[in-house]
Amino acid sequence: MIRKANEENLRKLYKEHMEKDFPAIERPPFAHFQKLTKEEIQDVLIYSEDGKDVAYCVTAIGNAFVLISFLAVYEEFRGKGVGSQMLTEVKEFYSDKAGFMIEVEKPEDAKNEAERKLRERRIAFYERCGFFLLEKIEYLLWKVPFFIMVTEKKFGEAYIAEELKKVYRKLLRPEYRDMLQISVREGEM
Repeated sequence: MIRKANEENLRKLYKEHMEKDFPAIERPPFAHFQKLTKEEIQDVLIYSEDGKDVAYCVTAIGNAFVLISFLAVYEEFRGKGVGSQMLTEVKEFYSDKAGFMIEVEKPEDAKNEAERKLRERRIAFYERCGFFLLEKIEYLLWKVPFFIMVTEKKFGEAYIAEELKKVYRKLLRPEYRDMLQISVREGEM
């Protein structure tokens, strides 16, 4: 079951899970995270099974697409199909949208072999969940190179890149918008 986080469980989720699930460079400071949620620029969704919280994701809405900017299964529930089930429910939650985007770190930029394999496993997981990797989009956020994956390819890379820019114009404070670089490689649109 999916529900939106409230003010009380937002702080707990951030402190107990997001801080260890995502590096500081990839997540906003809590005050900004809280502001984005309060202003409904992003949704923080908590997934529960049998009355127990087991996973979460953070989403932001573009014109036609939903960006899943963070997704994590609580450590003790990993490897049990929770992430796949949560993604299924997130897709149902936003069934009025044309598709979904998700960010994945590029395997070739990993610092070591173990990290590269982890990144490859994430990509394979999202592919099993119906996402397609768009390698033609050059995407850098906070100096971290990412690939974008989508559930619908029919819109094309140029459209997806614009959707991503629109979402981040809402998510990033104006003074940090230059930390986002998105382009589609020439001759490949």
